[in-house]
Amino acid sequence: LSIEENIEPQNLIKEETPSLSIEKEITISFDDEFEEIKKLLSLDKNEVQKIINEDLKIAARDLGIDLDMLEELFQDLLKQIEDNKKNFEAALLKEDYEKLHKTAHLLKGAALNLRLSNIALILKMIDEESKQRTSIKTLRNLVNQFYEFMDKVTSTENVSNTQSITIPKEIKNLILQTIQNYLETQNEKKFQKDKKYIEKLLKIKINSIQDLENIIKE
Repeated sequence: LSIEENIEPQNLIKEETPSLSIEKEITISFDDEFEEIKKLLSLDKNEVQKIINEDLKIAARDLGIDLDMLEELFQDLLKQIEDNKKNFEAALLKEDYEKLHKTAHLLKGAALNLRLSNIALILKMIDEESKQRTSIKTLRNLVNQFYEFMDKVTSTENVSNTQSITIPKEIKNLILQTIQNYLETQNEKKFQKDKKYIEKLLKIKINSIQDLENIIKE
């Protein structure tokens, strides 16, 4: 699956107030094949988190933003998706295809702004099926599957379970840098932000600097 975006990175992020608002219309083109999207929806939690982490790495590189801003934007997107769950539910109950389309289209654009193409792909299917007035039963199933997918994105494990996780070298280097920065500066606020970002990358709960040290030792 390939997604082509007509989007300028410098227009996505405002320096003073990070935002996920869509600055202009986004056009994408790809083959909407159900089988491919079904494969995406059927991935287990570890596979889902792996592809989302890869998308976030691409976002950081392409948009040229630091870890703190990336984390803030990602959390904004997750909140926006969760907040719109009630809009999906209301639209499904009323069989309001226009509201289904607008809700999916809005979230799709927000996901694309952050280069989260896999999330956008699922929302694109909901958007297109809403415009085609597919049966409400089918749309309800798609929406439910989308939020099940998002549950896999946001679920976390305890740091004690990291023995079963293969941690990429670049993330280990990031953890080491975080530990060193904290020991040198004692900047608690920055440490907490960096820690939250590492938690998102690894999908585990980190309680202290000792937890980070334990991860490095694995």
